[in-house]
Amino acid sequence: KHETVDWAAHLGGLVAGFTVGLVIFSFTIRKLAWTALWCILGMALTILSFVLAMTYMYTEVEPPHELNDVCGYYAQYFDDYECHCQKGG
Repeated sequence: KHETVDWAAHLGGLVAGFTVGLVIFSFTIRKLAWTALWCILGMALTILSFVLAMTYMYTEVEPPHELNDVCGYYAQYFDDYECHCQKGG
């Protein structure tokens, strides 16, 4: 199990797949009113879940302190890593 992949990523994929699936499914319905209803519902749920996820990520999630130095983080895992960012050397 990789430490940076947690249940939230899997749950997000499930929710995104479900809500986008509603939009795609809506185009197979023959009655225009039901097509519009399911398409709008799917789009609204997709947008809502994205907004909620981003709000949670930016207000509640604190990244590990070892990621403050991104170049150093990657250098510990890859022997031939060369940092090309403005901070790195």
